[in-house]
Amino acid sequence: MSTLQSQIQRLSRAIEEHRRDLRTLYGDLGKATATDDSPSAQEVLQKKREYEIQEELYQQLTFSLKQFEDRSRKLKQVQKDLKVLSKEKKELCAQLGAIAYEAYGNASYSDELSKTLAPFLAVRKRRNTGVPVFAHLHRRALGRMFLKLGEEILTRHLEEELRSEAREELFKQVREYRSKEHLLGEELALHQSALDQLKNSEVPTPWLRLETYNQSRMKALKAYEEAAIAYGRQMYEHEGDQNPLATQITLHRTRIKQLGGEIKEKQNRIKIQELEAQIEIEKQKIEHIADQIGALRAQIDQLNSAIAKRRTLIRMLEGTGNDG
Repeated sequence: MSTLQSQIQRLSRAIEEHRRDLRTLYGDLGKATATDDSPSAQEVLQKKREYEIQEELYQQLTFSLKQFEDRSRKLKQVQKDLKVLSKEKKELCAQLGAIAYEAYGNASYSDELSKTLAPFLAVRKRRNTGVPVFAHLHRRALGRMFLKLGEEILTRHLEEELRSEAREELFKQVREYRSKEHLLGEELALHQSALDQLKNSEVPTPWLRLETYNQSRMKALKAYEEAAIAYGRQMYEHEGDQNPLATQITLHRTRIKQLGGEIKEKQNRIKIQELEAQIEIEKQKIEHIADQIGALRAQIDQLNSAIAKRRTLIRMLEGTGNDG
């Protein structure tokens, strides 16, 4: 019986699969044939338009949010790259500042570079007068001074005046830095501008709105599918197998009927097995009752025999009394 039950379950699953396919085929048939002016066809077309409107709203907002996420991710990457570039800039500036400071007096500088160096020369003067610089100025403070001086030189594009004092590799690094800074700056402005535009065009609480749009489009899609299925079933009943989709529908309906017959046959077999099992139980009850009846009949016979003996004894006793 358990084997039959498992077979019925397998057949039931097969029927459900065919029914799902059948609904899909009815829907496809309904969508393909909803072209006339009948009320049923117009209802399908109306549901389709309603779904397309909801789908477009959902896709537009989805696209905007994806753009926003993509721009935000790229902006963060640019900011990260700029942070790395900032470290490179500090190293370059420290080198430029140290070179300019140490070479002052040994090289001919322009007025602009000389004015840039002027605020830092007081330390140099103390050094020339014999005042111990490193006793007065901590190493870190000196490093910050070189960094600040280098930043001024780099900002004013004065590094070329140090070419005779520094190796070519340093100027190559400066050129690479300026190129990276320019490209990252343009990319940063581009992403920031795009984000600002997206923020201005974005609806309030976009993720909540997206969920609302999704629910609306799924509801509209379901209504469209149900209308198409109903119309497809109607067209199948009226037109038969004239459409290739209708032929497939017929095959699925036939198969469902066959599977249903197999299930009915197996259910009958289960019922027969149950009835046969009940018959066996009842036969066992009959045998048990028959055994009980046999035992009772034996008891009755014993009782009848005892009664007969007692009656015989009574007659004997009555005869003895009469003789006296």
